[in-house]
Amino acid sequence: HFQMKHSLRKIIVTAVTIEVAYLLLVNIALNVPLTQILINKIKPEKFSVYWEHAWSWYPFRVHARGISANGQARSQQWQVDTPAASASINMFPLLWRTVQLNNIIATDIEYFQRPRPKQGKDYSAINHYFPPIRDRAVETTASVLPPKKSGSGWKVVVNGARANGHHHVWINQLQASVSGTLHTDVRYQSRGGPFSLDNGKANILIDSLLINNNITLLRDGWFRGTVDFKPFVPSENRGLKSLVYLQVDADIGAQQQQLDFLGFYLNSLYDTNITGTGELSGHVRYAYGDLLPQTRLMISAQMLSLNARSYTADGAGNINISVNDASPDTTEMIIRFSEMQLLHEADSTPHFQGTGLELIARGTSKLFPRTGRRIGINYATISVPDVQVPDLRIYQRYLPGNKGVVLNGGQGTIQGQAELTTTSLTTILQLRSDTADISLQNYRFNSNLDLGLNIDIPSFASGKANISGTYVRLEKAKLINNQQQESDPWAAALTLDKGSIDLLSAKGTGSNTAAQRPSQIIMQSGFKTWLGQLDSDLGISGEISNLEWINLLFVNPYNMAVEGSGKLAASLHIRNGKAAQDSLLKVSGKTLRVNILDYVVAGDGHIEINVAKGGDHPDLVLDVDIRDGLFHRKDENTAFVQDVILKLHGKVRGLILTDNKRKLDDLYLQIPSARVTDMSIYNQYLPKQSPLRLLGGEADLTSYIHLQSDSAAGYVKLNTEGLHSQLNDQELAGELTVDIKLSNGRPEDLEFDISGTQLTLNNIKVTGTEANYEQESWGANFIFDKGRVVWKKPVRIDADTAVEITDSRPFVALFSNEKGQRDWLDKMLTVENIQGRAKVILKNEQLIIPRAFVSSDKVDAGAKGIVAADRTDGMFYARFRKLDALLKIKDGEHNIDIINARKTFDEYKPLKQ
Repeated sequence: HFQMKHSLRKIIVTAVTIEVAYLLLVNIALNVPLTQILINKIKPEKFSVYWEHAWSWYPFRVHARGISANGQARSQQWQVDTPAASASINMFPLLWRTVQLNNIIATDIEYFQRPRPKQGKDYSAINHYFPPIRDRAVETTASVLPPKKSGSGWKVVVNGARANGHHHVWINQLQASVSGTLHTDVRYQSRGGPFSLDNGKANILIDSLLINNNITLLRDGWFRGTVDFKPFVPSENRGLKSLVYLQVDADIGAQQQQLDFLGFYLNSLYDTNITGTGELSGHVRYAYGDLLPQTRLMISAQMLSLNARSYTADGAGNINISVNDASPDTTEMIIRFSEMQLLHEADSTPHFQGTGLELIARGTSKLFPRTGRRIGINYATISVPDVQVPDLRIYQRYLPGNKGVVLNGGQGTIQGQAELTTTSLTTILQLRSDTADISLQNYRFNSNLDLGLNIDIPSFASGKANISGTYVRLEKAKLINNQQQESDPWAAALTLDKGSIDLLSAKGTGSNTAAQRPSQIIMQSGFKTWLGQLDSDLGISGEISNLEWINLLFVNPYNMAVEGSGKLAASLHIRNGKAAQDSLLKVSGKTLRVNILDYVVAGDGHIEINVAKGGDHPDLVLDVDIRDGLFHRKDENTAFVQDVILKLHGKVRGLILTDNKRKLDDLYLQIPSARVTDMSIYNQYLPKQSPLRLLGGEADLTSYIHLQSDSAAGYVKLNTEGLHSQLNDQELAGELTVDIKLSNGRPEDLEFDISGTQLTLNNIKVTGTEANYEQESWGANFIFDKGRVVWKKPVRIDADTAVEITDSRPFVALFSNEKGQRDWLDKMLTVENIQGRAKVILKNEQLIIPRAFVSSDKVDAGAKGIVAADRTDGMFYARFRKLDALLKIKDGEHNIDIINARKTFDEYKPLKQ
């Protein structure tokens, strides 16, 4: 028993002695400068360490204050500082080149790290944002490093490391200030060995996260959860590559000063990114490159910008990011704007503004690795509620130049939705306005506008877009011309029944345009240029109540214009942004009006416009067919020409929309048939005091006229039935055939050469107070050797005619129905085949016959005179053999003179009296 007690005492004494010796030796060693000097001489180029005070209460556990260490590896320089720390070391693993530290406790850690320059990497623009490293200057040129040593390096094993207090981390340009508790286990092997982090736990507040010293990325944040890194080789997995080995399960939150970090996920779809500030909160589960179900993050953004290339949706709203158990492979991001405006980078006026714009984006939950595949969203839907359009002029950028439709202004609303993937696009948009101000060349009108746009692109690779279903409707449109005169309201409704666009037909500026996507070509050439080069095929149907826009295509000197309404059908072929050959537009209507010269034809029919040659300056062909039409002068309210069939054919060569002086080169006007229901309508072309008045009758009218800017050719034919007229107190009945020849002239001035025109009278009967001549077969023929007419009111005619009459009966009737009838006049009835000439002038509402004279071997007959508003006088001369007489007319008074009748007739000059 004594021996046992003695042995125990020796053990205790020995242990105490060893502890005392350990305390003396180790604590002296820890606090004399020589220890730090010797340690720092081991590999000063790799590391150095400093502490203010250190102690150990029992073997292999050390406490220290004022600790600072720094060092460098082949690619990084680092520094770590802490005011107090303690750790235990396991000595036996040192035999196997392993440093094992246990139960590390530290407070208020500062950790700095910056890269060392290497060949091909220039940090000169950003190295002034890197942290300082004590006793190690910032390197500006790549150092020549010794070759890596063979074999494995030392292993470092840390079990149970914990940090408390306020911590500052500065890595490269990024600085973080956090406070709270951190706990982890670490494994690391030098010389390119693996690194791992296990049992990582954090409960920290993030005071701030800065970049470039003063740019705040987030503030007032928190992180409560676990963090692990499975083993990986840092030298082979730098930067984002290391995130493939990371696992996180935590509640997080922060005041985000920058939302740019979401861009890495959105950028895969049309280069979309987000900027702004907001409050982040939620739960994140992430493992080895994948977001996991139960991830729920929300950002409440006071400033939110959704950017897609040249467009920005600017405002405020919420962002929700989630991964659901039902779709673990899909991450959903929902962006909802509480208020916003959509802007193009080149405009200060928004495309629209309002509340409720929503973007729902979905993509793979596999965030890393990124090599070899596109990471991020691959599907999105955009919903635009009924938002306000402050100025329609902003949409002019989507129309090809000012050659066609121009949006001058007006307010409206827009709504719709779009479905996008990385390979396809489907869009439905509806634009409405009650105050649209639109121009079409010189025509400007205000209108209610309803525009629906449908776009379906199943595959960008195919380059085909289907725009069938796209429509435009105009209601209560009022046309305003240059004199600011408003038209009656009109409407139009057009629908693309069939529409396809070749998106790849436009060429970009790259070296390999054949392999480019439409978006790349648009970015290179600009939207309008791209739009102006496309190929498309369109089938259009609809109704339109105003056809005056057709006249913009066919400016002409003939006053030819189309009016009315009808149903429209078109087959348009666009090549390189221009109308191509065989494009056809057809309008069928029941209220068509065609103005030509001074006339109007109205009726049922159709209009066709065909592109005979396409290109920048196409050739257009116009065909107008009218059935059962009414024909009258523009200043007439009643049409006495009915049952008109009209065919109009014209062609414009080298159309230039911006040239208001362009000409309709050739215009062919054909009337195969028409019916004049009352010949008295032509009294308007006679002077008001004319003794000849048409009382009635009908006629068939036909014509074929070729109009050119400086000439006219063709004919107008008139065949009467039941023609009745009055000459003073006598009535004439018979038939008239008119064949007007047009051989020259100026259609613009309604001036025509009518030489060759022929007028034929048949079966003329005379009924008077004294004598009647009702035998049939009397006729006369008038051939215009020379003739010119200006067919305006008042009509001007200047004609020299050859005259042939069957016999002298009408002249006998003229004299016989006057008092003082002579018996010898009856003998003139038997004289036939009388010929002569006549000169007729109609101008200034005066009918002038300088001389009209016919004769045969037995008789002569002549007429001279003038009929005007203030003067009516003239003479009729008749001779049979040696007997003659003169019927004189003066202001309505008639008398017969037989003395010097021929001399008096020859000397009479109606123009000089």
